Amino acid sequence: MKLYLFVCVLAMSLLATAAENELFKNPKLEKNAAGWANWGSKMGLKLVSVQDGLHVTAIGPKLNQGPAQTMKLKPGYEYEYSCKIKGKLAENAQVEVLHWHFPQIKRSGCLRKLRGEFDWWEHKVKFTVPANCDGNTVLRPILMTGPGEITMEWASLKEIGEKLATKKEEGKIPEIVPVVHPKKVIDLSNEQPVNVRMHINEKVSQPVQGCSVVNQDGTFVINYKFTTLGHDAVMFDIARELDSCKKVSMEITSNGKGHRLFFVLTDKSGEAHLTNKPIMLSFQGSKKIDMVIPLPQEKPYDILDSNWGGDENQHLDMPLKSLTIVLDDCPDASTDSGVISIKNLKVGNW
Repeated sequence: MKLYLFVCVLAMSLLATAAENELFKNPKLEKNAAGWANWGSKMGLKLVSVQDGLHVTAIGPKLNQGPAQTMKLKPGYEYEYSCKIKGKLAENAQVEVLHWHFPQIKRSGCLRKLRGEFDWWEHKVKFTVPANCDGNTVLRPILMTGPGEITMEWASLKEIGEKLATKKEEGKIPEIVPVVHPKKVIDLSNEQPVNVRMHINEKVSQPVQGCSVVNQDGTFVINYKFTTLGHDAVMFDIARELDSCKKVSMEITSNGKGHRLFFVLTDKSGEAHLTNKPIMLSFQGSKKIDMVIPLPQEKPYDILDSNWGGDENQHLDMPLKSLTIVLDDCPDASTDSGVISIKNLKVGNW
């Protein structure tokens, strides 16, 4: 009996500790998100509790905001920020997921931007409060622009601890610890493409009619349609955690029109790293590609335009959250359509 009581007390203590570690009021957003501010109420944004969470409806064509909490976080400390959502957005609408804003220094960030329709998806990112920011932080797990509906099951914010200043704040980066890619092969052939989107004349947009990305029996089939004389591209994410991603192997079938393929690696903090050398698709037919993923060399004081978001430390922090594949028009003035396919896609280190 004593042992039973001890276990019960210990369990209650652990639950209490977990609850204390949670910084958000009402993380399950119950009672129509009581404790959360609705900054979009004047734009018609509605927050309604439903069986599987909080249903957020936006009707305005511009910025509609989202449920928000404002609190004073510790300068120089790292926090874990997460949520679970599903949604359906109108054409040209988007949602910024896990958005944070430091009004004192006029600086913002988010994990990713989503468009179109997506099923339940758990998002998580770590961010650091700048050392020169001792004011409030505004946290919006979803920040909606344009009409759409989002259901949010929960949102969470937890303190991790104090962290060294980042490169952009102090003009330096922490000591570079070489990235270790374990020897392994990770087969991505059967992963499903998510968050399919386009750049149309340099603006993020939903795919135009006739543009799509699907996985057909282990092959990623990219139906592209470039419509402007400016920069156009189609891209999609493979939302899988990857602990090794030094090399990539795949078989590409190209139409020989000269476009190019890039990769974007999103690390564990949410920082995106764009490869600096594309795969040129000037060949016709199928070609086996086996290559080291070309990321810029990390150097102190060298702040790269090819990195953005996350903790902004300009360093690839493993494991990766996702891999993005980008088909870019070349030259920008190209206005054509076609099909590019990728099969036997593998990453890792071998």
